[in-house]
Amino acid sequence: MSIGSFGKVIFVASANEIRTFDDLQQSGSARYAEHAVMGSKPLLEFIGPGLEEITFKVKLDASCGVDPDSEFKTLQEIRDSGEVCVLVFGDTKIGKFILEGISATEGPRGKDGRATWIEAGLTIKEYVDNGS
Repeated sequence: MSIGSFGKVIFVASANEIRTFDDLQQSGSARYAEHAVMGSKPLLEFIGPGLEEITFKVKLDASCGVDPDSEFKTLQEIRDSGEVCVLVFGDTKIGKFILEGISATEGPRGKDGRATWIEAGLTIKEYVDNGS
């Protein structure tokens, strides 16, 4: 059963396959211009909202029906191509995001040289079309 997605990465929890996220954190900020004032403190001018940033971890575990090496490579391809992906949780479209960064912690390699599990830390950033 799909619990969400990030582009072609489908978050799923079923009897045959588990690919879920954990440790989700979201941050955002406002943008301000700072104007110097002679002999006084600078003045701030609100410019607009900043971009949202979300970080989370995805555990890619071979014992849960996924291929950690292949799926990690897919994440790298999304990052390296600049692909814009739609982030969905349940039935709710959160918005468009790019994969800005990936970190990885890896478990032991099996006798065939393949990863038994990889925990990927993802940093995604909101993508806005034409300044809208």
